[in-house]
Amino acid sequence: METELEGKDCVVTGANSGIGKELAREFAQAGARVFMVCRNLDKGQAALEELAAKTGSERLELLTADVSSLASIRAFAEDFEHRTPKVDVLMNNAGIYLPKRMLSVDGHEMMFATNHLGAFLLTQLLLPKLTAAPHARVVTTSSMGHKMARLDWDDLECERRFGPLRQYGSTKLMNILFTRELSRREPGLAVSCFHPGPVATNFAQQEPGFFGKLVKLGSYFLRTPKQGADTGAWLARSDEGGQAKGGYYVDRHEAVPSPLGRDDEAAAKLWQTSAEMTAA
Repeated sequence: METELEGKDCVVTGANSGIGKELAREFAQAGARVFMVCRNLDKGQAALEELAAKTGSERLELLTADVSSLASIRAFAEDFEHRTPKVDVLMNNAGIYLPKRMLSVDGHEMMFATNHLGAFLLTQLLLPKLTAAPHARVVTTSSMGHKMARLDWDDLECERRFGPLRQYGSTKLMNILFTRELSRREPGLAVSCFHPGPVATNFAQQEPGFFGKLVKLGSYFLRTPKQGADTGAWLARSDEGGQAKGGYYVDRHEAVPSPLGRDDEAAAKLWQTSAEMTAA
């Protein structure tokens, strides 16, 4: 059973396109106030106007933050402080794939900074508002790509050896470990992550060579962003999602992640490492 979200406050990162925009649309149609967190103001405004026209909602609000930047996330949290006393749903959705190693403004590998570290810090800063809401939920977009990953604790940011698919998968593994540890630390929250399936977004569109051609060819057979967002929206609204305790979900069913994704010692170690990196 899916619940209405009237009177609920939802935060969605990466809300200007793809899965994030579909999540924002779903929540707006269900009556929520939706805070659309976007890096690009112009693209975010265009998405907001489109969703307002489609849903008829007057409760869409645009906020800017670059989730790869620790300073930007902190500035967002400071600005957000006066906007609402609670957050009922936090969707950690923003994520990227890069074919080459790039650095964030803080000097972190960009996929690590965006896909994991930013979500970690944002959740930490919003935690008081999440715990102030009855039955709050934190849902993070992960990927089946985590199954190709391993964690090199001495080289989490691939300074010595960078493989784009492996690093992307590693950050998606981190999403799962983060979800497990957050649930352990905050048992009052419903915490989950999900695999959206192969979705026709901008993923790997700039990848050179054979893999890039394969991605473009395969895009004709991929899920729509709406289909990719379905399990995330279900986790945010369903009774089952409200009972989630750190699980990983695929197509509205709890699934078993890789053995590394079930390693609670690794989850605790990643949490501590991330806290030190973000001073959270």
